[in-house]
Amino acid sequence: MSFIRLLLLKQTFFPVSVLKVLLRYAKPYRWYFFGAISAAVLVSCSSVIALALVERGTAAFISAQIDELSNILIITAVVFTFFGFITFIQVYLSAYVGQRVATDMRQISLQHVLGLSIAFQNRQKTGDLMSRIHQDIQIIQHGMGRLVTRLIRSIFMPPVVIGYLFYLNWKLTLLSVFVLPAFIVILGR
Repeated sequence: MSFIRLLLLKQTFFPVSVLKVLLRYAKPYRWYFFGAISAAVLVSCSSVIALALVERGTAAFISAQIDELSNILIITAVVFTFFGFITFIQVYLSAYVGQRVATDMRQISLQHVLGLSIAFQNRQKTGDLMSRIHQDIQIIQHGMGRLVTRLIRSIFMPPVVIGYLFYLNWKLTLLSVFVLPAFIVILGR
């Protein structure tokens, strides 16, 4: 199994040098990549808006305020439509970058293989060589296409949610953020 395939399948250790090489291939598509990352940040922020709408909707439902509840339902529909549109943009742009990077890598790999000596070509089975190249590039395509934006969403979502929780009730949030993890660590031992 190749080095890149092991790195991306196990997802345990990702050296900075490999990341720099992958980002070098993505450089021509940096605006699409930036758009995908921006959309991932917007998706993270819109999830907090959905939390706020659920909280307000629940309060309006409990207090039987039908007019406010109907307004909240309309706003919720608009927010979730926006959320779906931004998610589509994020998936589309990240898939586009992944496809373009994979296409570029396939071209470079093919040019490299064609430039190798005839002795090398005779020693290697064509199917094995093409299969390895195709699988490695497909894994890289998946990594460039989806994993990067998921990583960005995972980085931005917790601070945004914790910020909203501080807005709602700072005392309970402090208890949740600091005391509960320590309690879990103590119980886990």
